[in-house]
Amino acid sequence: MVKTAKKKIHSSDQSFVNLRSSAKESAHAYNNLLRVANKAPGMLRKPKMIGKKRATQKNMNGVEIPIPQRMNKTIRRFPIRTMLSGAASQFGALLVSESNKLHVDASGEVNVSGAMPAISKGAELLIEKFLISYAKTAVANAVAIRESIKMHKKTTEGCMSAACEILNGELQNAAGISPGTLMIEKKAVKRRKTTEAPTEPVAA
Repeated sequence: MVKTAKKKIHSSDQSFVNLRSSAKESAHAYNNLLRVANKAPGMLRKPKMIGKKRATQKNMNGVEIPIPQRMNKTIRRFPIRTMLSGAASQFGALLVSESNKLHVDASGEVNVSGAMPAISKGAELLIEKFLISYAKTAVANAVAIRESIKMHKKTTEGCMSAACEILNGELQNAAGISPGTLMIEKKAVKRRKTTEAPTEPVAA
């Protein structure tokens, strides 16, 4: 019986396989979450009522059906689209400035009035979740600063600004490839001490 050598799998290929597997699992779990989100009482507004009965409307087939309940959202779609448009414009300006320094061609965002990016419901929920987490973390940092200095009873504008600066720095360091600060250790160079006595000039 001839035994064949096992094929060696590179670590980079294995990491890619694990990454794709994790992405599929995350997408599957998130899709399951969205399937039940429309039926969760905590995420739905109160149904529209006419007296003691649900208000109805005609569907495409002309059948009277109850008006669907709207989702109870913290941030609506229009503010999110406005923030995304501003972020795209800022990124385009940054790209143009960097391209000018590198002497390459680049064009910025076309200035079209009323243009808004398209955004899916899943992406809208993810962005809303991020913004809520950002606000909660910023407020927690501001409260910690206020309690540490013990100068104010309420959270001031300065505390919030400092808290946001700290949080932005943490996010930048977490999302960047390299750390924000590089510590370089300078080694002391040892110089040889001369033990020989200096030669005196011989008198003629």
